[in-house]
Amino acid sequence: MGAGPAAGGPAAALPTELVDAASARRWATELTEPLDTPQRIALRVWFDHLGSVAPAAEELGLHRTTLRRWLEEIGRLLDVDLSSATVRADLYLALETLAGPDDSPGALPRRGGRTYERPEHP
Repeated sequence: MGAGPAAGGPAAALPTELVDAASARRWATELTEPLDTPQRIALRVWFDHLGSVAPAAEELGLHRTTLRRWLEEIGRLLDVDLSSATVRADLYLALETLAGPDDSPGALPRRGGRTYERPEHP
């Protein structure tokens, strides 16, 4: 049995040989376009915790209710049902395609201890 993500090994790289990088980034950007950085990071962390809110919220430094609200907002913004395995798979691949070194919970600006700054919407 090989050491993969389930065995605590490093996550496998995306299979970039299936599509060129520019096309993959374009697809991923179009799929996640309305999301801001905190929302993308929150969704990635939630995926990393297999859709479990409590440990994802703890890692993000958010209250569980706040993360649930964010997930509901993300679903509305993207017009998707986050309970769908197909939707989750597409979003996971898109977020991993776009992820950069600064896309981590620790890189997010803090305000008030446990809340991320959110841009003001006009």
